[in-house]
Parts: sequence; C-alpha cells; structure tokens
Amino acid sequence: MLNIEKVFDCKILERDSRFSVLVEVDGKKGRAWLSNSGRLQDLIFPGAKGLCIEGREKRTSFRLLASWGKSARGPIVVDTRLHELSFEVAMSRKVLPKLRECSLEGKGFRMGNSILDYSLKCQGRKGVAELKSAAIDREGVASYPDAPSDRGKRHLAILSDLVRKGLRGFLIFVAPFEWARAFEPAWEVDRELGKLLVKAFNDGVEITAFSIGLSYMRDGVTAKIFLASPSLPIILSR
Repeated sequence: MLNIEKVFDCKILERDSRFSVLVEVDGKKGRAWLSNSGRLQDLIFPGAKGLCIEGREKRTSFRLLASWGKSARGPIVVDTRLHELSFEVAMSRKVLPKLRECSLEGKGFRMGNSILDYSLKCQGRKGVAELKSAAIDREGVASYPDAPSDRGKRHLAILSDLVRKGLRGFLIFVAPFEWARAFEPAWEVDRELGKLLVKAFNDGVEITAFSIGLSYMRDGVTAKIFLASPSLPIILSR
C-alpha cells in the first residue's frame, strides 16, 4: 500500500510531551515527533524498539513510525498519518467490503464545533466517515480507546445524528498490527464509550475495521505498509 524510504531503527527513551518522544539513534539522543495523542502505554516506554525517519516538524529531529511494544511480537504502527494514508489507498482500490460502493469526496466534515475525518459519496448518497486508531493489542484483539475519550463519544453522537438525517455514517477502526484477528471496544478503559458504540451501531452507524502491517528489512532502508485484513470481525457483545 505504502512505501516509506530512509527508515532506521531507534530506541525509545521516554515520552516527553503529548506529541513527542525522546529517542536514541546510533548512540545519539534526539526528539521524535509522535503523530498520536493516545496514551500508548504498552508501546511508548523506556527501552522500546522503534522505527523512525528524519523529521520535518519544528523542534524534532525524527518522526516515530512504529514501536515493537511490550509483546515484541512485531511492529505496531503508531503514526496516525500512516493510518489515514492507508485508508485513503484502500478506498481508492475499493478493497474495504463495507465501503466498496463509496468514494472519498474530501477530507474533513464539519458538524457544529466538531470535524469528522472524511466526506464520502456512496452511489449518489452523502456519507461521513470517522477513522479511529485501535492500537491496543489484547492477544490479537485490537481495541479502542486506550484512555477515556470525550471526543470519541462526541463523534459517535454526531454520526448517529447524521444517520437519522439520512446520511450514511461510518466508524472505521484501523488495527495497526498485522496479527489482529478482531476488534472489540476497550470496555475496561471507557465503559460508557463502549455502550455508546453499541447504541451507534443500533442507530445505523456502519462500523468496520481493517488491519495493516509493516515489513522492514534490516539490511534495507525501505519499510512497506501492507493491508493485512480488509475486514476484521467486530465484537460488540459484553
């Protein structure tokens, strides 16, 4: 799906702000941009193996793409920009079963003070899609959220409201590790959000999940993001 050039190993030292981590590259310390506001406690911690590229943001030398996490099973893509690009490529190739009859119309859909991720066109019918990162790995089950999320609850309410107004509303979870076998709400993290997710489903919001993986050859400098599964089972029962 995506090729990323000039990647290299890095070691995570600590998270020093919401959007940056201190890393070590070839024995030298630097700051890496983290395009993910989640807590990521199982992924961002001292000594974790990471994958970086040169940074383009101010005040950071690098950008963190992935972490091997506590399970060390393989790389988990933490860069949400890569989640978005993967979704956009998947949409252009029509490989997501629930969205095959839809096309991207634009980025950003404003509703009041909130902005959802994408505007869609589904066989002449307007659609709206919100993308969420399901980076929690519970023995192969991808989960969301990793912290209580008022923003996530607000987005669920908006999607339900849009469906009642006749639009198609999609909630799409990206499982950023190739061994993901299903998606389930993180009930232990935010039970209220889990209940709202079930309600949104019953209201007609279309919920789907897909997984991506990252392959990286140590003797090369290119990483590849690939589609691992176009459709994961959704577990909403509790």
